[in-house]
Parts: sequence; structure tokens; C-alpha cells
Amino acid sequence: INSGPAMIGNVGTKRRYNYTAVGETVNIAARLESVPPLYACQIVIGPHTAELADDEFLLRQLDSIQVKGHEAPLAVFEPLVERDRASHEQHQRVQRYAQALTHYRAERFAMAAEIWEALAQEERDASANPHHSAEPPANPPGRMAERARTLEETPPPSPWDGIWVLSSK
Repeated sequence: INSGPAMIGNVGTKRRYNYTAVGETVNIAARLESVPPLYACQIVIGPHTAELADDEFLLRQLDSIQVKGHEAPLAVFEPLVERDRASHEQHQRVQRYAQALTHYRAERFAMAAEIWEALAQEERDASANPHHSAEPPANPPGRMAERARTLEETPPPSPWDGIWVLSSK
């Protein structure tokens, strides 16, 4: 989900037109559609939407990404729960995720991975269904821990800005 200005309405000629939405906001929203599977979450929101929703929802910044066709990096967020229903533990997990993200951006990949691995397990435990014995579900901290471990083994080229570049739409 992305928020911002867009042109919306019938576009075309008298013979052929479509009701559509166009503009940078729409283009970014289209790019964000492919992001949730990368982080093993259901939905991501762009920075302006996060700003608008922050009073109502507990959000965690997942990462900073650069989407194809857009030069500036974007912070992407995951809405977790309505703010007035968020538990103390959920607030603590958001803070710890942010701490790991700070380590990650500073190329302290092992420290980031340790925090994310612990968070991944806590989130799996919190959402565990005792009636299912299948593989534990993936989640954003688990995905980021995997990435941090990979970057620990194969460091990125210097200088590194911590922005994850998406090469496809």
C-alpha cells in the first residue's frame, strides 16, 4: 500500500479509454505488491502511508529498499496490530527489530542476525498452532536473519549503504 497524489479517472480518447490511476504513487504501489513474499509477511506499506497510519497501528520498519524504476530508497513497513491492542511484548519486539536493523546497516551482520534469530523464534512460538506439526512458518525477522548471515559470510562491496535493491518488478 502506498499513499500520495495520483491521477485517477478515464484516460484515453473518445474511441478507447480506461478508468485507471497513474503517477509515481501508483507506480511505487505496484512495485510494493511484490515485496511481502520477500519478507514473509502479508502486507507492506510505503513511508507516507506509515506516517499516516502510525497513530492507529503498531508498525515495524522492515527495511529500506530501492524498487525498480525509482531512484530514491524507500522505507517499507509492516502493520502489526492496532496500536491500542498492541501488547508490551509486541512493542518490545518492534524495538528489538529496529535495533537489529541498525546493526545490519552498520555492517554488524552477526549482531543483527542474533537479534533477528531470537525474534523469529519468539514470533513462531507466539503464533504456534499445536495442531500442526509442519515446518515452522517464515517471518520477517527470520528472513532478515538469513540475509544478515549471508552478508556476514560474503560481505557486500564497500561502500555499502544498507539499501536492498530489488532488480525485478
